[in-house]
Parts: sequence; C-alpha cells; structure tokens
Amino acid sequence: KTYYIKVFSTGSIATYGPSSYTGYVSLNISTISSSPANDTIANAILLSQSNNPITVNNQYSTLQAGENQLYFKDSDIFNTVWYKYIAPSDQTITFETFNRFFSPILNFYESSDGTANFASLKPFRDTDFWSMNFTLKANKTYYLQIGGQNNASNSLQLNVYINQVAPPANDN
Repeated sequence: KTYYIKVFSTGSIATYGPSSYTGYVSLNISTISSSPANDTIANAILLSQSNNPITVNNQYSTLQAGENQLYFKDSDIFNTVWYKYIAPSDQTITFETFNRFFSPILNFYESSDGTANFASLKPFRDTDFWSMNFTLKANKTYYLQIGGQNNASNSLQLNVYINQVAPPANDN
C-alpha cells in the first residue's frame, strides 16, 4: 500500500527566543481511498449530449506518467480526472464549473488520431478556471482534463451545454 503524509501549518511557523525553544507537530495518518475511475485518460468518462450537470470529484486522483501539466497563472495542475466527447456533428460546447471551496483548472484537447495517447493531444485553447466555450468539428474526439490548482481536490458541479452549429443559409 502507498501512504501519503501531508504536513502543514494552520499559521505561521517561526522561532522566537533562544534556539532551545521546542514545539509540537501533529501528524495524522490515514489511508487513501481508491482513485476515481476516470483518473487516467484511457478511462475517460464519455460525455453525452444530455447536458445534465455532472458531479466531478478529483479527490485521490493523480497525475499519470506523461500527462500534460499545463501552467496557468503560475499554478500547476494536479489531481486530474478525464472526460471524453466525440462530436457527432459540428457543434458548440460550453463547460461551466461551480465550487466555492477550490479553483478547478480545465484543459481541453483535440485528439489528432482519436486515441487517448498523450502524444496525439493538442491543446484546443488556453487553460481556464471556470468556463470554456468551443466550436467542435464533426467526428472529432476531444478530451477534458479537470484538476486542482496547487494540489487542490474536492467535488464540483460541471455543466455541459452542447448546441448544433447551423449550416450557412447558402449551404445547399
């Protein structure tokens, strides 16, 4: 089993007075629950056109070897989970997240060959925290990476809005 130890302070750590001052450190050890099913890109959850809110939980998720770890405003992305969408037609898609406890980071990728191979992914647009809007091409595969800023993890609500792109009036 793998155990993780988190050491933190609830306030400033400083030494005042002679160097003989000592203090106490509390250490809480707990086992980690299993990682989410979509912790790896190979197990990305397929999004449907139902547009229902999705509860996302990146607690106990990890970065996998070779995973893209884009930076945004000096923040690393950690604790990632993955979603996949295959556009059946030209569409627009909007992702919105809601969580008051942490700032999720969203990265959106197009797969050049339809596979979950990191080498095939190209960033579709800059990273964002709360909302993203894209125009998608028919029969293309896309991946959404959701992670926590600076190791943050929690659950959040993801709203997915998908709309068909109307062909031009002269398209006949």
